[in-house]
Amino acid sequence: MAKSLLETKQKDEDIYEAKIRLAEELVIYDKVKNKSLQIAKNLLDILDNKTIAIKTRLTEEEVNVLRKAESH
Repeated sequence: MAKSLLETKQKDEDIYEAKIRLAEELVIYDKVKNKSLQIAKNLLDILDNKTIAIKTRLTEEEVNVLRKAESH
């Protein structure tokens, strides 16, 4: 659905406005996700992956990938 909205032409004003709202929501999501990742990075040295995932609402897999990336 989102992909089809982004690929439509701007002729239909309602679809264009929906595309703008979707883009704004994606920006907010990206900011929240980045904040969660930063918090998780700060917790890596004191908490286990499961606890970090619970506290940041990331998945355990995301925390695991982050931990591996930070250890290199």
